[in-house]
Amino acid sequence: MKAYSVKQCWAGVCNPENRMDILSYYFSDVHLEGAHIGMLCPFHADEKTGNFKYTLHNDLWKCFSCGEGGKGILSLMMKYFEKETTLLPSSCDPKNGCVLRISCDMGWITEEQFAAFSHEKYEPELLEKQEVKKIPESISPAASPAAIDNAYRLMQSVCGLSKKHEKHLLRDRQLEKEDLKAYFTFPNRTTSFGMAQGIPLDLPGAMYKKAAEILAKRKYGKKPYELTRTEKEELSKIPYLQHFYEDLSHVPGFYLVNEHTTRSGRHIPAHVEYVKYKGIGIMSFDADGRCTGVEVRLDDNPQYAALRSYEAIEDIETAYDQGLIRKADCRRYKELYEERERNPRYVRFSSSSMADKAHITGGAKASGQGGIIYPKHPGKAAIVITEGRFKAEKIAEKGNIAIYVTGVSNWKGICPLVEAVRGFRNTVYIAFDADNLGNTGVHHQLVQMADYLEGIGLFPKVILWSKEGGRCKGFDDLCIVHGERYVKHLKVVPFRGTPLSYASVYERTRTELLEAYGYPEDLKGIDRKQIRLFHKDLQEKLEISFVLTGMICLAE
Repeated sequence: MKAYSVKQCWAGVCNPENRMDILSYYFSDVHLEGAHIGMLCPFHADEKTGNFKYTLHNDLWKCFSCGEGGKGILSLMMKYFEKETTLLPSSCDPKNGCVLRISCDMGWITEEQFAAFSHEKYEPELLEKQEVKKIPESISPAASPAAIDNAYRLMQSVCGLSKKHEKHLLRDRQLEKEDLKAYFTFPNRTTSFGMAQGIPLDLPGAMYKKAAEILAKRKYGKKPYELTRTEKEELSKIPYLQHFYEDLSHVPGFYLVNEHTTRSGRHIPAHVEYVKYKGIGIMSFDADGRCTGVEVRLDDNPQYAALRSYEAIEDIETAYDQGLIRKADCRRYKELYEERERNPRYVRFSSSSMADKAHITGGAKASGQGGIIYPKHPGKAAIVITEGRFKAEKIAEKGNIAIYVTGVSNWKGICPLVEAVRGFRNTVYIAFDADNLGNTGVHHQLVQMADYLEGIGLFPKVILWSKEGGRCKGFDDLCIVHGERYVKHLKVVPFRGTPLSYASVYERTRTELLEAYGYPEDLKGIDRKQIRLFHKDLQEKLEISFVLTGMICLAE
């Protein structure tokens, strides 16, 4: 396109059809991921393309590693241009300058037009006057907490666990039988759920029948097929069953398909549908034991099994250089590695992406960004914050109150949980993955979370251990590898307050390494491969600096 005025520049930049072209010009590894645009985060030394998401249907962007986020292409580009002061004229309004800079870089205007337009007065009403296709925001409000809790419990009861997933949880994750009540095999289009019960694929219908069965037993002490006609009529008039499908359409993950006729003439009756995934559904609970959401652990591609021996893509290249694998295998392994890093392993059960599609009503955003697991044998338990449900299971098994986030940048979602269970305690422990020592994005989030904890009167301490070449990345891995001797591999340090605190040692080690490499503090302009090597060295040096051995007892 060609632009001949400031207004046309605004129209081009704000047009959703140009999102991909603009982002691809400025940033690396930009690609479509369904309803999202994925790429490397421009605001920290990002190594994985799965961290940054630009959601198309609501025009929101966020990095789930460093936590930066905002709404709209302008907020993203203005933040990007903050440090690029030479690209924008100082006399120009920041928003107008950002739009003109993008238009010039995209070839819509010339450098002469850029200089001329930059002197024009910026008028905010330009945004309202331009005739640009706007993406509607019709995401419905979520159902009540009680309705969400009931729906997800019914879902878990109906779906059950497949033999494959049960074996994975008991053998590979080493959970106990009683822990399986929070997990279920997620139903999808290609496989039936509730394999043990032989239930058909109509999940909302099966949930309704299960709810009717529970109410019939509670009210009459009978099964639904044992009820008389009068009892069935009375049962159907219970408000919960009367409004079941309407309430279910507002539960995150479910939505209502309105009655319509397809182009081929097929009549589709109104019915409730749900977003399909293939994996393990993991229920999240709040401090009162109420289910607030479901996270899905997606099934791995079977081909990823070939990558078990390689912690980083450089390890694949090293194996090829040493003659351990063929050139064709090296290429295939690298492609698989990039694919695995690009695709998320965990997703939230949400139907917000369905809200703007034709013939759809409902569609709610997922609620909650974490959960809590209480110890099986309560006592004077410590509060330990970690990332992910499986790590939390092991932490609770060791006698602690485990609070987990579904991503380090979502730590604000667990603030109510911390305050609900803190009681008399004045100390809280943080046990993120061992390899996060070398991840500057995670460190940034950890600092923010520690600031919050100190602000509410808690003293944060960090639990550290060596990742041992990738064998002991998470706390659950550490327990599986070392059994009851895991405690000898842990070290607890205060977050701040002493020269040997986590923050002091981290900043000192990182500064020394930056000077040795000659890199800028924000690692901007450094090749992605070099950033990975820097993070690897930072991990190794920090493990040495903290001397990750010793014995502790978490419950104080």
